[in-house]
Amino acid sequence: MKINKEELKRLCEKSDAELWQIINEVAAKHGYDLPKAAPKNGEMNKIRAILGDSDKINMREAMRLMQEYKRRG
Repeated sequence: MKINKEELKRLCEKSDAELWQIINEVAAKHGYDLPKAAPKNGEMNKIRAILGDSDKINMREAMRLMQEYKRRG
């Protein structure tokens, strides 16, 4: 899988609400039903950290976060 670093950078620059909406859309395409409201700022910063370090994206951590948000929803 090839990661588009420029696109990830653009995503990280979006507001919390915009970024969460995009994450929600992608998650829905893969069968995840996430809460509509964006997580608190600290959680969004964790998501940005995962996205922003594309050379070291930890898919296990990303999936763990998705499962956690799915349970909340």
